[in-house]
Amino acid sequence: MELFDIHTHTLEGGSSQKLVNIRYPASFAPVAGGWYSVGVHPWDVEQEADLDWEAFRLCAVHPQVLAVGECGLDKGVRDGEDGSGKSMQGEMWEAQLRLFLRQVHIAEELRKPVIVHNVRATDVLLSLRKKGGYIMPWMLHGFRGKPEAALQAVALGFYLSFGIRCNEEALRVVPADRLLLETDDSGVDIHSVYEHAAAVRSVSMEELAAQLHLNVHSLLGV
Repeated sequence: MELFDIHTHTLEGGSSQKLVNIRYPASFAPVAGGWYSVGVHPWDVEQEADLDWEAFRLCAVHPQVLAVGECGLDKGVRDGEDGSGKSMQGEMWEAQLRLFLRQVHIAEELRKPVIVHNVRATDVLLSLRKKGGYIMPWMLHGFRGKPEAALQAVALGFYLSFGIRCNEEALRVVPADRLLLETDDSGVDIHSVYEHAAAVRSVSMEELAAQLHLNVHSLLGV
């Protein structure tokens, strides 16, 4: 069974066994047979005023786009163009919230799941999910949180996607039907990510691949 990479920035190959992230407003030129997600990254808040939401929606509604994202919230430190490394606060945080919720609403309208970027904003995301009454599933990509946070998220219906760098105890305790794996922008082959996860969870590669095939179908419908 082929291994599915639920979140990658690698465009080459056009494989039907990966979900390639398009960081809008980057151009979207789908390759036949490929699957994609399209989202406005929370680091791109400075582009908010210039975003064409009709064009975004046209990308998101494309049949090869299976999810909205990555989008989300990031309270961490970001290296800006000036090298200041200042935390995102105040107006930029409010802009992140606006961008994220707008994309969540589009995902709800289009009946597509959401790929969520999260840095130091787990409590906020869990609260939004709990209070928002959203129907479509959310997936926390690149999850590196503690086991307690993982189980809280799962209890609210989140899927969790792990890369090669993760909290192994969190990877170990996540219910099998809520687990996904990714390469993101690591440059690591997805096979290595599966091997690591199988070892941590003490299951065979075959068993892990079969379960994740079911999970991908449940989340994305493919």
